[in-house]
Amino acid sequence: MDWRDDFPEWKDDGRPVSVISKSGIEAIGKLYFDDVTFTGEDEMPLWRVQFENGDSADLWTFQGWKFCLV
Repeated sequence: MDWRDDFPEWKDDGRPVSVISKSGIEAIGKLYFDDVTFTGEDEMPLWRVQFENGDSADLWTFQGWKFCLV
């Protein structure tokens, strides 16, 4: 089951993103965003990357990783 099936509110940003760890591991993925996500008392977009291998992760969970659009 794909995570996008359970979260139709996540929108495809349409841009590929490169994720590079401090140790030099690189992964390419595609950006998705949820523009109605609440964090604390503030409403703000939450970004998620869908990787080519099928894994996905929220951007804010990647402490120590660098992101750039490719």
